[in-house]
Amino acid sequence: MQAVDTAKIGLSSMFSAMMNEDTKNYTAEQIAVELQKLGSNVNVGSGLDGITFSVQCLKKNLAKTMALVEERMLNPKFTESSFSRIQRQRLENFKQTKADPAAVADIVFAKVNYGPNNILSMSPNGTEYTVKNLKLQDVENYYTGNITSKGVKVVIVGDVKQEEVLPQLAFLDKLPNKKVEMPKVNGDPSTIDKTKVYMVDIPKAAQSQFRVGYATGLK
Repeated sequence: MQAVDTAKIGLSSMFSAMMNEDTKNYTAEQIAVELQKLGSNVNVGSGLDGITFSVQCLKKNLAKTMALVEERMLNPKFTESSFSRIQRQRLENFKQTKADPAAVADIVFAKVNYGPNNILSMSPNGTEYTVKNLKLQDVENYYTGNITSKGVKVVIVGDVKQEEVLPQLAFLDKLPNKKVEMPKVNGDPSTIDKTKVYMVDIPKAAQSQFRVGYATGLK
């Protein structure tokens, strides 16, 4: 979604982090305690093309675990204190990334392949500039604008039958059933006329990193 406004790169990552925080009925700590009792894990993450709720649980604790998933999905409590804390952590991480050869190599390799202005060359975590300028309202707008049951995909792996799982997913019908327009992304790689070597100097780096290759444009 950030291809619409690259000035907000990192918003989906911030959003997913906030979805792992307090809800309207539980603190993040209370949910963590309940999950620990059940031997379950629930995590909200973001990738290049979507938001994912990942769930691990024992079969016997499926219903109780999915009740907590429902709480996270339908009742997030976006607080200024959580937002500010995560934002500070992200900004500190950016400073550390500058001294990490592997992270720098990935960033530069993407920019070389797609060009500096292509969304595919930009880290999903954003930059110091974009994350610093994000507001709590941006997270709230992301939730109201993009969370929908339309087109949602559920993948279940384990020793469990469909008729056992479907009743536990009924809460998905409580989500808005609206169409979210996905922006078009240009996946064409930058034109390469000859082999080039790009060097990035990181003083006193303990290791050196190499990235060799190019984007094919295959979809």
